[in-house]
Amino acid sequence: MTTIYLVRHGENLANITRELSYKHIDYELTNKGHFQAAQTATAFDNITIDAIYSSPLKRAMQTAEYIAKRKKLIPKILENFREINMGKVEGMKPNEESWKQYFLITHKWYMGEEDISFPEGENYSQLVNRFATGLLEAIKKTLHGNIAVIGHAGIFAAGVIHLCKIENKKEFSAIQNHNCSISELSVTQNNQNLSYSLVKWADSSHLTGSAAKLVKGMPESSS
Repeated sequence: MTTIYLVRHGENLANITRELSYKHIDYELTNKGHFQAAQTATAFDNITIDAIYSSPLKRAMQTAEYIAKRKKLIPKILENFREINMGKVEGMKPNEESWKQYFLITHKWYMGEEDISFPEGENYSQLVNRFATGLLEAIKKTLHGNIAVIGHAGIFAAGVIHLCKIENKKEFSAIQNHNCSISELSVTQNNQNLSYSLVKWADSSHLTGSAAKLVKGMPESSS
């Protein structure tokens, strides 16, 4: 059995400004984000981690470094774990209209319209396939071990919904996955097939003090 810990990055400026960030908008952690990452690293003190993977975005890589330092590991950077490719929506001002566009597309995904794409971006099928491919690469290199993947709320929600066969997709995607939350997946192999089970989702109970003063990175969906 392989255990995968999905760790969302610590707070960065885009969480405060509510900017949609996939590639061109790439902020470092805030001071609070560093506190969150440090506390998250200590949350793994009694858990063996055999490999660490990270999205190439700064906020994820900096969070990964805190865990890697305590575990004496070198994080592996994988494009597969980058946030949802929102295409032209990323360049929109962070206002009601940009988030309306975001929710319009993601809600269609979770209602079964998986081929709907962000303008000049990706669709649901492309997103979950690249996420699954990244996990498969990590699992092949760390059989029967524990893997930490540091990434983003959007791709984590979509990937878990797909791989763990979550039935209430829309409701699940609306659960707040706060900065430095930890989710846990159990992966078993039957012949050449992998089976994913969700053990824990979006747990931020390890954060204390100022690190626990969480900021919602997105507005509430109106639908």
